[in-house]
Parts: sequence; structure tokens; C-alpha cells
Amino acid sequence: MESFRCRSIQLTSLAEHGTLKPAVIPKLIDQRESAEMLGIGLSNFKKLESEGAFPFKRKMVGSSVRYRNTDIIDYIVSSEDSNGNVS
Repeated sequence: MESFRCRSIQLTSLAEHGTLKPAVIPKLIDQRESAEMLGIGLSNFKKLESEGAFPFKRKMVGSSVRYRNTDIIDYIVSSEDSNGNVS
């Protein structure tokens, strides 16, 4: 079943964006790792996140803030134009 889901996600990405999504293992990451994935500084990430600039939501694990790495990849892929530039 998981294999079907992965193939379905890849085909959807290919149809919508003309590229396959990167194959990644889903995991929760902290704000520093999220900022690194987006290519911005941690303070800028925190500022943008507090302003609601990102469509992905934070997950609370105890008192720690985490994000799904797959949500961030989806955001990056959906923000790319046909030349691979992020808007």
C-alpha cells in the first residue's frame, strides 16, 4: 500500500510540476533544520513563521516545535517555477 501511495505522489507531482518529488524519509525536524532546508537564517525563519508566511504548520512534541520535512519539501516544490527558481 505504501508503494502505491509513493507512486501516486510522484505521478501527481510529475503531472502538476513536470518534475518528480525528491525521495525522502518523512521525519520531524526542528526550526534550525527547517530554515536550512529553505536556505534562510533561523531568525528570519522564526519571523516569517510567526507572520504566517508558510503554509505548513508546526507540530508540538512536548515543549519542542517541529515541522514535517515533507511539508517543507512540498512548499519548496510548489514555489518553483518552470526554470527551478523559487518565488
